[in-house]
Amino acid sequence: MIMVSPNTTSTDIDTIKSILDNIALKDNLSQERVIISHLTGALSMIGSCTIIYIIVSDFKKRISCVYGRLLLMMSIFDVFFSIAHMLSSIPIPRDKMMHGSRGNTQTCEMQGFLLQLGIAVPLYNASLCFYFLLRLRYNVSEKTIAQKIEPFMHIMNVGFAMGSSVASLLMGLFNRKGTLCWIESYPWGCDFAPGLECTKGENSPLFEIIFGVIPIGCSYVVVMCSMVAIYLYIRRKEKLVRRSSNSNAANEARINLLSAEKKQTAILASLFVGAFFITYSIPVVVNVFAIFGVHYTHWIVYTYKVSFYHYKVFGIL
Repeated sequence: MIMVSPNTTSTDIDTIKSILDNIALKDNLSQERVIISHLTGALSMIGSCTIIYIIVSDFKKRISCVYGRLLLMMSIFDVFFSIAHMLSSIPIPRDKMMHGSRGNTQTCEMQGFLLQLGIAVPLYNASLCFYFLLRLRYNVSEKTIAQKIEPFMHIMNVGFAMGSSVASLLMGLFNRKGTLCWIESYPWGCDFAPGLECTKGENSPLFEIIFGVIPIGCSYVVVMCSMVAIYLYIRRKEKLVRRSSNSNAANEARINLLSAEKKQTAILASLFVGAFFITYSIPVVVNVFAIFGVHYTHWIVYTYKVSFYHYKVFGIL
C-alpha cells in the first residue's frame, strides 16, 4: 500500500504517477534480466562449489596455507551470493508487474541478507592480493601472516559482511530492487518523490553507499595497488640482475627466468584486475546511477550479470 501525505498537491500526485509509470515500463523489460540472473547465478554457484571441492579434496595441503583458507572462505560466501542471485525475482513479494515473483516479505529479506553477505567476496579478493603482496614483495613468511595478519582479515571480512547484513535486516532496508531484493526504500522512489512517504528502508541511498559502494571501492584499490606493486618489484629485480650479473650461462638462465616470471605476473595481474574491475565496477555504477536517479541502459545490467560467471571461471583456472 502506497501512503500519500494529506498535504500532497496535484503536482506531487502527477510526479508520483510519472515515477510509477516509469517503474512499470522497466518491469516490462525485466523478464530478460530474470532469465539471465537464473542462468548466471547457477553457473556462478557451480564455479564456487568447484573451487570448494578442489580445496576440500586436498584438505590437508590446501587448508594448511593461508591462500587456501582465504580462497575457501571467499568461495563459501560466494555460494550464498550466487544462490540469492540465481533465485532472482522468485523471493520478491507477488506482483503482477514482476515476472516470476512468488515470494513474500520474509523471502525478500532472506534474499537481501544473502546478497549482502556476498560483500565478503570482494573483501576476500582484496585479502588474497594483499597476501601475495606480503609474500612476494616484502618476503613475509607464511607463518607470520597466518599468526599475525590472517586472523584480522577474517575478522574484518566476515565481521563487515555479517554486521552490515544484520543491520540492514533490522533497519528494514531489504526491499525489492529491480529484479532482486537488496537495499532499497519502499515504496520505490519515496526518497526522492515529494509527498510519497517511505514505510520501509528510509535513507537507503546512504546505506547503499556505506554497505556496498565503499567496501567494493576499497577492495578495488587494494587489488590494483597490490598487483601493480608486485609487478614493479619483479621488474626492478630483473633490472638489478641484468646490471650486476656477468655474462655466463647461469646468469643468463636467471635473467630469462625473471623475464618469464615478470611476463607471467603481468598477464595474471592484468587479467585479475581487469576481471575484478569489470565484475564489481558495473554494479557500483548502476547503484550510483539509481541513487541519483540517472537513467542507464539495460545492457549495462546484462554485462554485469554475465561478468560474474566469467570472473568465476577465471578464479577456477
